[in-house]
Order: sequence, then C-alpha cells, then structure tokens
Amino acid sequence: MGEARVTFLATLRAGLRGAPEPAIEDAVLDYGSHFDVGAAEGRSEQEIAAALGDPLALADELRVEMQIERWESKRSPVAAAQLVAGIVGLGILNVVLAIVALPLAGLLVFLAIASIVGLLVGGGWFALAGASLGVSSELSMLAGAGLVFAGVATSALLALLLLVLVNGLARYARLHYRLLPRTVQTGKR
Repeated sequence: MGEARVTFLATLRAGLRGAPEPAIEDAVLDYGSHFDVGAAEGRSEQEIAAALGDPLALADELRVEMQIERWESKRSPVAAAQLVAGIVGLGILNVVLAIVALPLAGLLVFLAIASIVGLLVGGGWFALAGASLGVSSELSMLAGAGLVFAGVATSALLALLLLVLVNGLARYARLHYRLLPRTVQTGKR
C-alpha cells in the first residue's frame, strides 16, 4: 500500500472514531476497494484520493448516513437526537455556504467583467497606439499590452475559481443526495 492510500484511509478511520467498529471497518474496506479498482485502471493513488475527496468530509457524510439508518432501524430518543443533531449541522453548513456563496458570486461576476474590459480596452488601446507610431505611442502600446495580459490573467483566475466552485458544488450536491431518504431518491416506497 502506498502513502496516499494509507493516509486517506487512516484519516477516514480517525474521522469515524466513536462510530460502531463494524461500520468503520465497512467504510474503510469500501473506500480501500476504490483504490484497488483505480490501481487496476492504471490510476495513481494520489489521483484516486483526490477523486474521492476529503476523507474527513466523507466521514461526516457517513456519520449522518449512519444516524439516519440507526433511526430507521431503531426509533429511539437517542437515535432521534443524533439524527436531529446531524441535520442541524447540515443546516448550519447550508447557511454558512449561502453566506459565502453570495460574495463569491459577486467576485466571479467582477472578475468576468474585469477580464472582458481588460481584453477589449487593452486590445483597442494597443491597436490605436500602434496606428500612431511615436515615442508616446510605444508607451501606450505597452500599456495596452499590459491591459490585455491583465485580462488574460484575470480570465485564468476566473477559470480556476469556477473549477473550484463547480467541484465544491458537486461534493455538496452529492452530500445532499446521499442524505435523502431512499424513497425520495427512487420515488418508490
């Protein structure tokens, strides 16, 4: 076993500490099999670990799933309290995400506008300065080129932030899907 696999599974196990031991073993074996399948497909352990996501976040998801299953199999006050605590924790996560999402959306819109303006204004400035060749026009051409490069850099930053945002939203959606009762997911009772 490689270091990425050992680290991932050890972190997952640590995140599940306090859960029933058979559930921990099942989770570790399940995620360990992902490494086996990925290795058979020629993927590195680092790629597999990155694709699986944060093992502590996965442990949180698994804990909530365990609480739901415990409630469904044994309706007791303790199981109800644990389920409610997990759902309240998820609700707090939703609120925090909404608070963070609004400024992030504003930043993404600002970066998109800044990159477009930088590309258009810089390109126009460069072209106009190049048409009137003179000493000051060389400086203007450099300024125009600088704006174009700033627009390109801003576009690259925007693309990177969008990639991080989409990956985060995918994990967030997966967490919510996993927490839906099976009857809601399938439409069957």
